[in-house]
Amino acid sequence: MISGRFKNISKKLKNLKKLLAISKKLLYNSTCVKETQKQNNENARLAQLVEHLTLNQGVQGSNP
Repeated sequence: MISGRFKNISKKLKNLKKLLAISKKLLYNSTCVKETQKQNNENARLAQLVEHLTLNQGVQGSNP
């Protein structure tokens, strides 16, 4: 009886470890995606500013 309970608890612990390992990977991946998206947004804003400054500079008082 005790041996059967021990096996059952042992099996549940193994499953819990697997679940925790999967959860850890998912959390890590989701954090990486968020950081990449944040960096992409920052890069996009910088690129837009550079484009605006380089392409939209003209001589004041002139007609385009």
